[in-house]
Amino acid sequence: MIKVYVPFKTGFCIYPLICLPKAIKETAEEAPYFIHELAHFKRQKKYGVFAWLAKYLFNKRFRLQEELHAFRSEIQYKYAHGLSVNRQYYAATISNDYFKICTQTEAEDFIDKLILREGKMVPKAGLEPAWIAPHAPQTCVSTSSTTSAFPKTKE
Repeated sequence: MIKVYVPFKTGFCIYPLICLPKAIKETAEEAPYFIHELAHFKRQKKYGVFAWLAKYLFNKRFRLQEELHAFRSEIQYKYAHGLSVNRQYYAATISNDYFKICTQTEAEDFIDKLILREGKMVPKAGLEPAWIAPHAPQTCVSTSSTTSAFPKTKE
């Protein structure tokens, strides 16, 4: 693996290179970004770089699948290191930057499912605003807020 810094706004991976934007070098953003590109690196190595790149460039469904896989690795890293996960950033990236793979709403749903799989519930407002930090343990019971949940799926 060869890690290089490039003068572009975004990074990319073409096995055996992992190219990261110079702007993030030695910042808090570098490690999660690297983890994302490392996920692509491993898949390119496994499936063959030319086959992977051809599918990535010409098959929207495959590109979406690969980006979600890489974002999952990145989100896992962020949670493991106590870093915040910006749902809107990821959704905008998938729906805008990557050749409009899907709509913003579809992208938000995909990201919500990724976040849920990592054990982090995305709060949603019911009759009251959503609270990130709960009240003290078991001091009250409220039925006026909702929490979204997805059924368990077999993987």
